[in-house]
Amino acid sequence: MKKVSYLFLLYFILSVKVQAQQSDYYVVEEFKSKIEQFKHHIDNAITSKRLEHIEKEIDLFKDEYDSYQNIIDYALYPSTFKEVISNLTFTLLNNENRLVLIEHQREKLIQLSNRITAQRTEINKLYSITDSLKTDLLTSNNNEKRLYEKISYYRNSVKKRDNLIFQMIDSLFIINENIAFQNVKDGEIKSYSIANSENPLIWIDLLLEQILAQTNQENRWLDVQDYIRMYALQLNLEEAWDKVADNLLLVYGGDQKNIYEQSIKSSIEKWGVSSSKQMWLAIDRYIANNNINLDMFNTKESFFIALQDYIKSGSVLSEKEILTTNGFVEYKKLNGFWDSTFKSEWIRLDDKPILLTAADIAKIDDSLIKWESISRPIHPMFISVCTLMFVSLLGFIIVMIRGKSI
Repeated sequence: MKKVSYLFLLYFILSVKVQAQQSDYYVVEEFKSKIEQFKHHIDNAITSKRLEHIEKEIDLFKDEYDSYQNIIDYALYPSTFKEVISNLTFTLLNNENRLVLIEHQREKLIQLSNRITAQRTEINKLYSITDSLKTDLLTSNNNEKRLYEKISYYRNSVKKRDNLIFQMIDSLFIINENIAFQNVKDGEIKSYSIANSENPLIWIDLLLEQILAQTNQENRWLDVQDYIRMYALQLNLEEAWDKVADNLLLVYGGDQKNIYEQSIKSSIEKWGVSSSKQMWLAIDRYIANNNINLDMFNTKESFFIALQDYIKSGSVLSEKEILTTNGFVEYKKLNGFWDSTFKSEWIRLDDKPILLTAADIAKIDDSLIKWESISRPIHPMFISVCTLMFVSLLGFIIVMIRGKSI
């Protein structure tokens, strides 16, 4: 009877031990399973609020399994219960910080979109106004004063339109340049996007089409300053696009990313060629109308060479002159243009520089100073004094000769 009792007790102990081992195994496997579930939920969360909810669930989970630390540490060796929970919390906080940033930046984009929509409406109005004014000027039979007023209004409208275009582009690019897209996953990109009708790639492409259509049209009512401003606008847009193109194409390009990239890049390049050509042609016309015959130029390098060659040829002419003033007349024409127009009006619009570098401007200044010293004519009073002295000396010599002959 005692033997049976011992056998029953042994069976009972073994059964309890097996059940305990099975229970421990179940606890560890359940722990691992829930950790994997948490990782999956964290990786796929698309809002910071969702991650806040998961964080609370992890806290409850930690409390629930805290009493099993020793069992879990043994099963996970060399890792530990605390290490697994710590790593999970660290991943959650990183993802939460990224999603908070994404949500904040999306709010910025929405605000920007609203502002850009208003600016686009105003730009379209200004395009309508300038087109209407241009048509009116083409058919105008007004007197000179009225025509001048219309041309001034037209130029001011074009200037206002260009400034608004720059503000709109500048606003978009400044904000997008500061948005950190580097760590954005494919699944998160959609959270940045706004309505397709407000896709900046679409309206940048359309805006460039409008600008190209206007730039390629001959316009005799604009002056050099207008063309300098337009070329500066093109260069600013090109520079800004290079900075943020990758971000914009990543978020808004979708399946048409390459199409948008090629179209916008091509339009910017065409605009650059056209606006540069028109600016240099306008400068050439202005200089020719002021009777300054420079050699051909179409870049800032060739413009500098043309100015230097004109000064050199004028200086050579001035060195050969004694009583004539042709060289000084040429000097005054160029110096008047240089001081009153180029440096006073044009250069203040040129911050790139577009027309000449600061070093080239300094060289032209020095060359003009040297030319002036060579070409400045002798003062008439000085000639009169010299003539009087010569006549007096001649008279004195004659008197002396006659005195000796007597």
